[in-house]
Amino acid sequence: SNVNFGIKCKPGFDLAAHSIVGRFRPGGVRKINISAGDLSNFYQLHCASGISGKVQLVMPAAVTYLSPAAGALNPSSINADTLTWNVADFGTVNFFSAFNIIAKTDSFAAVGSTICFTLIVNPINGDLNPANNILTKCFVIVASCDPNEKEAEPAAATDTSTKWITYTIHFQNTGT
Repeated sequence: SNVNFGIKCKPGFDLAAHSIVGRFRPGGVRKINISAGDLSNFYQLHCASGISGKVQLVMPAAVTYLSPAAGALNPSSINADTLTWNVADFGTVNFFSAFNIIAKTDSFAAVGSTICFTLIVNPINGDLNPANNILTKCFVIVASCDPNEKEAEPAAATDTSTKWITYTIHFQNTGT
């Protein structure tokens, strides 16, 4: 305790397509949380200061973009199923919220079907770890809402000595 360690940027930068989080129900309007950009933001650093590039989100046909989420950036362009954000300086962009969106799932989306998103962050050249610049994340369309639902990612059996399991707990408190 009472030992503080300084963290500083090493030469270079690491941009990442880190995560896509959302729940999809037929006809549902939801916020989709998208974490992308300067990975050093995890540690309140800005190691990609001065680096420009773009973030792209390729959406499935069953999902329609409605707007940026509160406090998020407007896409620079929308071309069919692809949203693109041109970023002048990744050091000034909030990794956790800048690309969050509000989207609607088609009313006729089949419960149990799978929809997939692809998130791409560029530039690759000069990136210390270009392997984390592309992420494809798939979701199952669900039906009724359990306000106390629990999720694990990955959902299958996982060797926890080599991979993390991320748990999400949705809860509703309607009491006093």
